[in-house]
Amino acid sequence: MSELDNNSVLSQDFLDDPHNVTLWTRARYWLRQKLHRTSDWRPQGIPLYDLDSQGRSLDDSLLKRPRSFRWLWQLLATVLFAAITLTVVIGVISTTGKTPKGVNFDPHNQYWNGSHAFYPLTVVVSLDGFHPSLISERFTPFLHGLYTLNYTDKITSSPYMFPSFPSQTFPNHWTLVTGKYPRDHGIVSNVFWDQELQEEFHPGVLDPRVWANASTPIWEVLQTAYNHQGDFPFKVAAHMWPGSDVDYSSVDSVPRERTPYYKDDFDAAESLDAKLKRVLEFVDMGSLEERPQLVLSYVPQVDAFGHHHGYPIADKKNKNFREFTEVLSGVDRYVEGIVYGLEARNVSQFANVIIVSDHGMSNIENPAHIVVWEDLLDKQLRKRVEHAYGEGPMLAVTPRDHSDTNELYREITKSLKELGDLGSKFTVYLNGNFPERFQLNDVGNKRIAPIWIIPEPGYAVMNQAFAKKQKDKIVGNHGYDNHTPEMRSLFIAMGPFFERGYVEPFENVELFDLLCDLNGVAMRDRFGDTQDTLFYKKFMQDEFEDDFAYLETLYGNGTSYNQIWAGETEEEEDEDEDEDDEKIEGEESESNSDSESDSDSEDEDVSEEPTPTSSAEAATATATASSWLDSLTQEAEELVQEVVDEIQDLINNNVT
Repeated sequence: MSELDNNSVLSQDFLDDPHNVTLWTRARYWLRQKLHRTSDWRPQGIPLYDLDSQGRSLDDSLLKRPRSFRWLWQLLATVLFAAITLTVVIGVISTTGKTPKGVNFDPHNQYWNGSHAFYPLTVVVSLDGFHPSLISERFTPFLHGLYTLNYTDKITSSPYMFPSFPSQTFPNHWTLVTGKYPRDHGIVSNVFWDQELQEEFHPGVLDPRVWANASTPIWEVLQTAYNHQGDFPFKVAAHMWPGSDVDYSSVDSVPRERTPYYKDDFDAAESLDAKLKRVLEFVDMGSLEERPQLVLSYVPQVDAFGHHHGYPIADKKNKNFREFTEVLSGVDRYVEGIVYGLEARNVSQFANVIIVSDHGMSNIENPAHIVVWEDLLDKQLRKRVEHAYGEGPMLAVTPRDHSDTNELYREITKSLKELGDLGSKFTVYLNGNFPERFQLNDVGNKRIAPIWIIPEPGYAVMNQAFAKKQKDKIVGNHGYDNHTPEMRSLFIAMGPFFERGYVEPFENVELFDLLCDLNGVAMRDRFGDTQDTLFYKKFMQDEFEDDFAYLETLYGNGTSYNQIWAGETEEEEDEDEDEDDEKIEGEESESNSDSESDSDSEDEDVSEEPTPTSSAEAATATATASSWLDSLTQEAEELVQEVVDEIQDLINNNVT
């Protein structure tokens, strides 16, 4: 992601200073409010709005800082520094080991950011295809700070979420906003055949007949709950969220609330800069009545790259390694821009941010791992198939006549068995015999095909034409068993609702309940818990077990996940590595073998200091102490300087 331009709602100077947006920000706001008795106060250096609280243009003189009596107030501020430092340290100690209680927000409550009134705000960011193990301190430092709970004491995270099956974009995004499994909400795959409508669904289909049969999305729930006298006091903004841009105007039975109040159509070419600007525009709307209280943002960049090149994160010699790390870094800066943008507007005290993903990705590295669909049935049997979804790793088969289901099932199973070891990587299921974790069994469902072929990660069944395109090309895909390590999804949440800690991995259907709680709507909990969401459950206390060695083969050394839960240390990179990588990338494959060999030896370097153990409790406590203590002196000094400047401003204003 390139640097934000001058027209951005954020100040680049503000973002370039790593100490501008920190835990001390709130203290600065409080001090300025207490020291400035004028009604047109605006924090210096914090880009809130173009106008002050009276709607007047800002006077540049408000930003000038006279420098008289500095020595006197420096002494006073030093005393204040000691008091603040002691208070902060006590606060760190006293907050250790808290359990989450949750804070329900009344959407009718109003808050003041120093210049404007706001309702409570929730921002949900979905990073398509972003596996939790893609987070690392090197390539995604901001997400690393969130995932390791180092950014603030108001973060709840999980090692990972389980996506719903099939682990694909559209069914899982609809699950996230409906709290229903694909079987129940109707979007059962990225591509499926509706036997009743006699229509194929695929991404881009906006037929309201397809979507109207699905479960109620969160924006309809919230906008309906607060829809009084025909208006929309509660507004939801959806920026490219799958399924949000359906036009229901031709269906009389569908209410207006079925569509988000603000919706942006999908645009694959939109830059992350433009996306960031758009999301913050919702926060910057001029009036209380205009602003949405829930903003949903969809980010497709990581998934799009993965489909074309796989995830080359574990192989530094891969020609696409550097480009992929740049994509990851761009997404990281996007998330950082949202969080910093909210802090810069002084709204963080009543705004929650939730970062999720829909699924992971698996690399298909060998063309021999692809089974051609047409080879599984002879020509005569294929004529008895009404529809076959063969674009992705799995294949769903709908017979023209349901009486042919068993015969087609037996023939497909037989053909796979004849392929030997390759065929053993594929399992054929009949609707009604899916594993319970799929939550897909529903024989009478007109959208769930009777026969499904599901491979292991790294394998795929494709039609002949599509398979030819993948010859000798590494691609990525998803749709596999939702409990495989490769398909895991991301969950990080921060804001006043949340407490610091990790919760056990959970199914993504639970996110809907959380969104209801955050926005003051009491929904009957479908899981039977005494409280509404998982965040009332206790944090993880025990060590977390996983196949960390396998994950390292997939995502390389130094992932935040393996650092937190396995105590893995990241190998230190040689300072000349980047130059060597550029040289390797610029050479032909026949001439770069020596350079690659040299790079192998360079990668074996002194490792960094070990990270915390796999115990979540230990990881949390250690990270808290180091984060606070490392920045305490520098941050406190900055606050002292702010106090000195504000006192001087008061004196000079009184003199003049």
